[in-house]
Amino acid sequence: MLQQIISPNSVILDLGAFASGTTRAFIKKRCRCYVEDLPLFLSEIKIDDDFCFKEALRQHLVILNDHVEVDILLTWDLFHYLSIEEISILFELIADKLKPGTVIHATRHTSGIIPEQPLLFILKDDFSYQVIQSKSESNISNYSHATIELLQQFKEFNLKETLKHNQSEGKGLVEYTFVHQSESNGSVHFESSIAHGQTGIARSESNESYQSISLPNLTKQLAVFSKSKTHSIIDCGSSRIANIKVLESLANLGIEEDLFAAMTWEKSVAVGQPLHLGNQVFNYRDSVKFDLVLFWDLLCFISETETERLFEKLTSHMDNGALLHMVLPYTDTIGIQPCLFKIEKSCLVKFSSEFSGEVANQPLTTSQISKMFPGFRVQSYYFGTTESGEAYQEFLFQYRKL
Repeated sequence: MLQQIISPNSVILDLGAFASGTTRAFIKKRCRCYVEDLPLFLSEIKIDDDFCFKEALRQHLVILNDHVEVDILLTWDLFHYLSIEEISILFELIADKLKPGTVIHATRHTSGIIPEQPLLFILKDDFSYQVIQSKSESNISNYSHATIELLQQFKEFNLKETLKHNQSEGKGLVEYTFVHQSESNGSVHFESSIAHGQTGIARSESNESYQSISLPNLTKQLAVFSKSKTHSIIDCGSSRIANIKVLESLANLGIEEDLFAAMTWEKSVAVGQPLHLGNQVFNYRDSVKFDLVLFWDLLCFISETETERLFEKLTSHMDNGALLHMVLPYTDTIGIQPCLFKIEKSCLVKFSSEFSGEVANQPLTTSQISKMFPGFRVQSYYFGTTESGEAYQEFLFQYRKL
């Protein structure tokens, strides 16, 4: 059934285990994938007098920190391991991530025996999957909910299709798909009192306050590219802005790579572990080369070690002469997440709110930045101030392989 519902550029919310490897399969399909690893969450929660399932789940779900609407929600057999109340809480928390047309894919055990832990569904490149019994010392409470009980928890969804088959050494599984139905002329509105996630990222781009920012080096370079439309550009900023449409009109190849969201997700599933950045970022064929990398203000939000690993991967997709663009606030404080930068059709740029925030910042000098990026030299530089009076630096670097 997955083969039928997955299409290129879909946004996937996978509640299953990180170990399933779903991200690799979806990236090959040019999909954007969030893996939330609820099996890990359920196995590690410690219930005491102060435990609040809703708050714990809110802290766990990385997607709550991003403004995105989901095309496919993969729940696998997890409804067996959540009570009806917990399922209701889950859908309350992700309500504004769902839209008319969102498809839920779920599986159900029909053999009468529910495993002690959620199964591990290993997704293959063709979107078929192999089922493996999870190995864990902890047992998780399980339930057998009637389909009508589930539908009552996500009322906007209708059951679309079922498929019964046997997998994993004879264990009977049924696949279900539920489709979000629109009410009132194709639009749907969710009312929710849910607070924003810890990072404070706003839920809706339309709620952002934008002001113009002068980035003459970028505007000039984009205008040059637009004349030939033979170049490739990667935007490492937030995909909430959807600069991709403008970039595709200016270049032969436009790519979005929401770097901050990807790194936030990986950190959430690898607490206490080093950040490997495996296949989650810059995972492209060797033949894909970028002529311009839009890095915006991301340098302020990643460590020196993370920066080194990122640029090892990034430069493998850059030839001599490729360009790297950055915007760095020249302020004593910064926010808790990167600003949003919106490219207009005119190649001018607007950005969200302000650079300043609650986090201390030590502005970097040109010399310091150059030392951080061996092989890059400053091609052009601009020092400006925003409409609200905040100073910033614009850098355009050119890459030369060492």
